[in-house]
Amino acid sequence: MRSFRTIAACLLFLPLASFPTHAQQLSTESKGAELSAFGGFSYVKPDIGNHNDTGASVGAAFTRFFPSLPIEPSLELRGTYASGSYANERSVSFGLQVSHRFRRFHPYGDFLVGAGSIVYAVDPAPYEHSDKGLAFTYGGGLDYDLVHHFRLRLDAQQQHWNLGLNPTLAPGHSTFTLTPVLFTIGVNYIIPFHPHVSYNNR
Repeated sequence: MRSFRTIAACLLFLPLASFPTHAQQLSTESKGAELSAFGGFSYVKPDIGNHNDTGASVGAAFTRFFPSLPIEPSLELRGTYASGSYANERSVSFGLQVSHRFRRFHPYGDFLVGAGSIVYAVDPAPYEHSDKGLAFTYGGGLDYDLVHHFRLRLDAQQQHWNLGLNPTLAPGHSTFTLTPVLFTIGVNYIIPFHPHVSYNNR
């Protein structure tokens, strides 16, 4: 619940950031691409055990601007880590992000593919200390221009892990799957480069 109170407090202070910023000035500059790096605190529903976890999400994205498109496509690399009393979960994924700029707001959605691993704090079966498998990540969020090249990020992601056969944790099922949910609040830092397209012409 602490993370939700933090998000609510940040939303209340957004109007205070309505003064002109360098981020707004970027809308009048010419640029054809940008590189961004983000990180934040994550509140995680791990889909295993009896408690929710906390952790972090970090990543980077490369965005290419096209004057004929109303959307901004990006290639995104993301890593997540969550720790809890039952298990620790990690994932690394890569895929596509699509966003749309509206004044100071940048809503986005993404779909990523990667790998997830889980280390059990309490072994569910003898000699079963960890597991790993294919992981899909999909969700979205909102970036909000703050000052200079910084944006506030509010992010929500759903994951689908396929961990293979596990008669102990998934009796009667062909595969053991997990569907963790992550809520993240953090900061996104933008590095514009390669002048080519003007926002004024979009």
